[in-house]
Amino acid sequence: MTDRALRFESWTLISPDRLVSPDGKEYWQREPGGTATWDERQAAGARWRELLRSDLWNPWDVDPTEVDACEEIMEQWHRYPRLTKEQSDAHYERMMAEVEAEHRQAEAEREERKKRYDPVREQARLELLELRWFRDQPPAHSTPVRQDFIRPNGARTHGIITIGGERDWNFDRIPELERIVGNPDDVVDIKGYLPDERRKRALGDVRRWRQDAVKEARQRLGLPHPERVEAFADRPRPAREVDAATPPPVPPLKGKRERAEWQSYLERLLQMPEPRLQEVCSELTRGWWHGHLVSWHDDLIDGPGQLRPCPGWPVTTRRNREWAEWFPGHLRRVVDDFRREMAALKAGDTTAPSAPAPEPRPLVVLSSKVAVRTLMNRLAKIQKDNPRAVLLPRDGGGWEVWAEPPPKKPRSRSAKGSGV
Repeated sequence: MTDRALRFESWTLISPDRLVSPDGKEYWQREPGGTATWDERQAAGARWRELLRSDLWNPWDVDPTEVDACEEIMEQWHRYPRLTKEQSDAHYERMMAEVEAEHRQAEAEREERKKRYDPVREQARLELLELRWFRDQPPAHSTPVRQDFIRPNGARTHGIITIGGERDWNFDRIPELERIVGNPDDVVDIKGYLPDERRKRALGDVRRWRQDAVKEARQRLGLPHPERVEAFADRPRPAREVDAATPPPVPPLKGKRERAEWQSYLERLLQMPEPRLQEVCSELTRGWWHGHLVSWHDDLIDGPGQLRPCPGWPVTTRRNREWAEWFPGHLRRVVDDFRREMAALKAGDTTAPSAPAPEPRPLVVLSSKVAVRTLMNRLAKIQKDNPRAVLLPRDGGGWEVWAEPPPKKPRSRSAKGSGV
């Protein structure tokens, strides 16, 4: 039984047409000509609220005729004594005053919370969330990315791409970070918002994004997109939504392959379950559109069950920056190699170009902040697979583990002359 139904549980149905309150001052009356019973009226109201709730996530599934049928049943009963226009206006003003008072109180509480903003605690919270997440992830998230490059003449080269060094996390810091942070959901940001408040805003953004994405996919595929039910579409839209309410014309699809891709994208959009509040990342409101703890987004991008770390976490932020700095140069090198080999093929040279000798690289790069226990365990595993491995200090801090002693770098003339 719903909360609304419980409100009238103590009322008495004195006749099929009237429900009276315990004090006898108020009652519900079925209008002349009405055929719906009180129970049918309550069931229609509950169903109407379910449709309103569904409209937030799947507005295209709401049947307007069902909404009209529920409203028709609900209109057969009215509550008495009926309010006059003056009483109704006064009631509305009281409701709005209560809403405004709650809003002012929430703003005052947020302003008060801004005074206890602690950047050290906020950063420690992000680091704690990151360490906990990587600790609980399967080993697949700790392996480097392997890429195969197919050359025009059929030759294949392999490369191991590691951005930001070995993912050697210092999980021993978790107890210390837990002591600094305390309750992660009690850490305010610089504007005084709590994580749960940011999640609520993010959930609204997720709903709007999905509705817009479904509409765009249907337009590209030439499929009809039902408008929102009129009873639910009268709600005011934020200014940023009004500005984007009339998007530019959708470009046509090019070929069967692109159409199949958009069809698959639309199907996955429609299959998304609505995320619960705790499944939405609290950092989503900072402008990072990502798939952390929103599994349906990664189902679209990376395939089912693939979760990615939040780009607001400190180490992930640094690695994303390193990747952005590394990738353009890497792409230019791949394109240049491809063009050279295509030119050689056109000139009649069908021999496979010899791949350049790979530059010697260490097996693993270890941070200087790794705990001793973690470091020793890691080195023991590496030595088991590489008996001749050596550990050398790294320029700029940290350590490098080589499968074999690396070749010595040539000494400069100045160093040789000084006897260093």
